[in-house]
Amino acid sequence: MTSLFRLSSCSPGCNWPLATAPVNERQPILVRNHQVLIMTILELMRPAPRRHFLSCGWGAMLAVISMTSVAQGNVGPSAQEIHDEIHRAVAGAIFEYDVPGAVAAIILPDGEELVFPVGCLDRPCFTRMPAEAIMRGGSTGKRYLGALALSLVVDGRLDLDTPIREYLPDASWLSRLAFGEQITMQHLLMHTSGLDDWPKIPEAIAAIDHLIKEGPEASFTPLEFISFSFDKPALFPPGSGFSYSNTGYLLAGLVVEATSGELFYDAVGRLFIEPFGLNYTRPQIARRVEGLVQGHMGPENTRGLPTELVGPDGQLVYNPQYEWTGGGFFTNARDLARWGRAYCGGKALARDYLSIIKANLATWDEIRQYGIGLILSEDDEFGWRCAHRGWTPG
Repeated sequence: MTSLFRLSSCSPGCNWPLATAPVNERQPILVRNHQVLIMTILELMRPAPRRHFLSCGWGAMLAVISMTSVAQGNVGPSAQEIHDEIHRAVAGAIFEYDVPGAVAAIILPDGEELVFPVGCLDRPCFTRMPAEAIMRGGSTGKRYLGALALSLVVDGRLDLDTPIREYLPDASWLSRLAFGEQITMQHLLMHTSGLDDWPKIPEAIAAIDHLIKEGPEASFTPLEFISFSFDKPALFPPGSGFSYSNTGYLLAGLVVEATSGELFYDAVGRLFIEPFGLNYTRPQIARRVEGLVQGHMGPENTRGLPTELVGPDGQLVYNPQYEWTGGGFFTNARDLARWGRAYCGGKALARDYLSIIKANLATWDEIRQYGIGLILSEDDEFGWRCAHRGWTPG
């Protein structure tokens, strides 16, 4: 299994894709200790069609690759040659895509962790990029909700096929969602509920524009974001299509909290952050976090945000708590690599859960499938790729 993760301080409008297969001839293939590592840093940075919510912003970049691999011969390059080749790939990428700096983290098959900070924190290059630079994780945080839901499934406390109304008996507002009485956790976690994505809903965008003007602490609750889908038609009946939905993941978060009796961030800290040594991963519940690097908005920013998203006081200029179970974490390259290796490698929980993920896959496109917080694709030569992208302003 191979897992690829990418995190950027680029805004959601940039819509960078995941690289899930070795399709770029510039990718180096590194052989070490009978193992093959496919480095896809450049392909991870290839631009894609634009989306809504925030116009494109540029800043430091965090690329993470955690990989297991296949046997391939007895002789390979030295550790220094591997280090130099990866460093060149990251340096070439920040030059090609005009960002001031990047951090790449790689876990080799033997467990050795390598971190590659390249470039600077700022355009004038007054400060070099630190290895432990913290950025916002964007939708890579959906894997934590997926893992929490799976922990409840393997414990027999949550059934993916049961309508969520059974877990939210007091949520009378479910009747205002299209097919709200029929939607299941399987639909929500696989993006097959038919609920629209709140960043694409015009009323939500208008409300966010107004909210930004109220001040940096203003935010919406998860239910307020969900309410933008009230009394609106579904994109399709549940289970009959695929459409990526942050709204669905917020709703799934309410179900997980109601079922577990534990707050989302508390459960993630207890089950995953502490046991796996994710020392730089923190919940997005405040505008200040030690080690957060600057994010930069581009000239097409239409949301009224300043070009630098960390203010002179060291705080984000907006409230990041809105993401919650749709993302919701500050993190860094090393932590993303560790958690990606654990979740994709079947080590996040004591009991088997990968079989549940593989039994609950939705077709995203002709290459990718989505399954409970993971994007999966298969290649004849290198097997399964396990991934999730994340983008967000700041």
